[in-house]
Formats: sequence, structure tokens, C-alpha cells
Amino acid sequence: MAITELAKQVLQRPAVQVALITLAYLLLGYKAGLFVFVFVLPFYAALVTLPTIALLREWRHGMRRVVWQEAQGQYYAYRDVRVHVLEDESHCRWVRAADIRRIYPPLVSDRQLRSQYPDTSQQIGKTPQLYLRDDVLVQHLRQINEQLALRLGTWVDRSIFFPGSKLRQRYGIRLEDK
Repeated sequence: MAITELAKQVLQRPAVQVALITLAYLLLGYKAGLFVFVFVLPFYAALVTLPTIALLREWRHGMRRVVWQEAQGQYYAYRDVRVHVLEDESHCRWVRAADIRRIYPPLVSDRQLRSQYPDTSQQIGKTPQLYLRDDVLVQHLRQINEQLALRLGTWVDRSIFFPGSKLRQRYGIRLEDK
């Protein structure tokens, strides 16, 4: 039973299918001669097309997995502007202020944000850059009475804060305890 399951799994792989079809075609051509080799070529092409497409699809997905593995679960973008978000051990998400400023230029300076939110802002990285905690950023953007700031605040709330708050709720972490 286990051998047949293993054989099925191996035969379902596109690379194995292409190799077996090609081997059968070459053996047929070798045994039957050049005329049969040329005559059977369209049938070979028809047989090998779907496994080749599946093989290319598999390679493409593998390459995408390798390329995007570094950003897996950490990529956020608002209107094609990438926003760097870090997550700490208590599942609080920290948003880089410079990225928010690229989306919403009138955002107050880093110094003002640091003085206004001393407990919920941090300098992070080799070249220190200001990061704000997600809940504070949502609160700050909602205080600004401009359409772009309100839309950005809604996006931060839905895309960054809400999933993090669900994780904190699932693990029983409260921000007041932090």
C-alpha cells in the first residue's frame, strides 16, 4: 500500500512526467527508426505540453516563495508605498514614522512625536529611526481632521492594529501590562 502511494506521488510530479514521456519517445524512435521518430513528434509535443506548463508553474511558485520569504507576513503597503512594520514579543506592531510621513507629509516631526508619545515611540535600527506603536498611530491620525489622515488611520487600524490586537487577545496580552 505504501509503495503504491509513493509511486502515485512520484508520478504526479511534472518533472517526472516530462522525463518519462521523453524517455518513451526516444526509445520508440531508437527502436522504430527515423520515420516513426518524426511521425510521432506531434504526439510527443501534445503529451509533453501540460506537464511542461505545470513544471514551469511549479518553478515560478518556488521562485516567488524564495523571493518573498524575507518579507512573509511583514509586508504592508498603502497605495503602493511600502510601510515598514516590526512586531515585538507582546505582538505590538511598531510602524516607521518616516513611511507614514511619505504617505502623509504634514505629519509632525519625529521630535514632536517622541515628546508627545514618550512611552509608545522608539528609536529602532542600526541607523535609529522613529517607530510608533500601532494603536498610538491610529489615535494620532484620527485626531487630525483631514481626509487623507483619516483614511490612512483607517488603513492602519484595519491592516496593522486589528490583526495585532486579535493576536494579543488570543494570547491574553493586555497593553496596560506592558
